[in-house]
Amino acid sequence: MTLPVRPYRRARPRRSTGRASSRLTRTRLAGAFVLLLSGGALYALTTLPVFALDPGSVQVEGLRYTDPAAARAALGLEEGRHGNLFHLPTARLEAALMALPTVRGASVQARLPDGLHVAVEERVPILQWRHAGSAWLIDVEGVILAPAPLGEGLAAVDDQRTTSQSATSEAEAAPGAQMASGAVIAPLDLEVARVLGAVTPAHLGSAASELTLSVSDADGWVMESDRGWRAIFGHYVPESRPPASIPGQLTCLHALLLSEGEAVAEVMLSLSDDACGTYRPRPAPSPAPARSGRRGNAISPGASDATPSVSP
Repeated sequence: MTLPVRPYRRARPRRSTGRASSRLTRTRLAGAFVLLLSGGALYALTTLPVFALDPGSVQVEGLRYTDPAAARAALGLEEGRHGNLFHLPTARLEAALMALPTVRGASVQARLPDGLHVAVEERVPILQWRHAGSAWLIDVEGVILAPAPLGEGLAAVDDQRTTSQSATSEAEAAPGAQMASGAVIAPLDLEVARVLGAVTPAHLGSAASELTLSVSDADGWVMESDRGWRAIFGHYVPESRPPASIPGQLTCLHALLLSEGEAVAEVMLSLSDDACGTYRPRPAPSPAPARSGRRGNAISPGASDATPSVSP
C-alpha cells in the first residue's frame, strides 16, 4: 500500500515589525531615566545639609574609665566639622574605639537624618596597682587601663620595687617598663596579685578588718593587717618557687593565726618538708611598776628574742 507523501516546504522567516523595536527602545529609556533619578537622589543624600552630622550632638554611652576626649578623638568628632552621615565608615570607627586600652567592644550606628549612636563596652578592672605615687586600674588579663579614680573599692597592690614589672604586650615582660595605659603587667605578678589580693581576714581566721598587699625588692610579696601582724610570702620564680605554693602558705598562716591569735608580729612563710617557716611573736607588755615608797623597785623583763618555727 502506498501512502501519499507531502512535499517539504521551507518555513519562511518572520519579518520583524517596528513595534518590537519600539518597545525595546522605550524600556531602555525608562531604565536610563531610573538610573538618572537614582544618581540624583544619591547625590542629594550625600550633599544635603539635613544629613550633616553635628559632632556636638553625639553622646558616647558606657564611659566610666575612658577619657571622653580620647573617645571623641578616635571617632574623629571635631567641633565645627559636619560630615555627611552617609559617608561615615561605622566599622572603622568601631575599630578605632576598640584600640583604646579601656574599651573591649564598641557599637557605632548611623540614625537618619543626622544622628549617631555610639556605645562602648569597657574592660572591667579587678585590681589597683600602685607604683611611684600613681594608682592604675588592672583588668583580668593584666592590661593597664587608666589611672584609678579616688575611692575605687578594689584590692590594691603597693608596688615598692625600684622598677615595676610591666610589659608592652602579653607575650613577654619588660622589666623596668613604665606604668602606662595599654601596657601589660607581667604574668607572674598578675597571678600572685590575683590570688593574694582575693584573701580576706575571714579566710585566715583573723580578727583584722583590713589587709594590705605590697611587693618590694627586699622581701618580695608581703601581707599586713591592721591588727599588727605581717606575713612575708617572699619572691616567686616560675621554676623553683612558683605561685602554686601560695595555697600552702595561706594554710600555714591560717593555722598560725588560729593557734597564736593576734600575738604574731611577723611570720616568714618558707615552706619545707616539715615546717611552714618561722615567726616572731609580739613582745609581752611590761607589767605595771609596783607601788612603793622607794625608787628602783620596778622590774621590766626584756622581750624574748626567740623565733619559733611554724609547723604545718
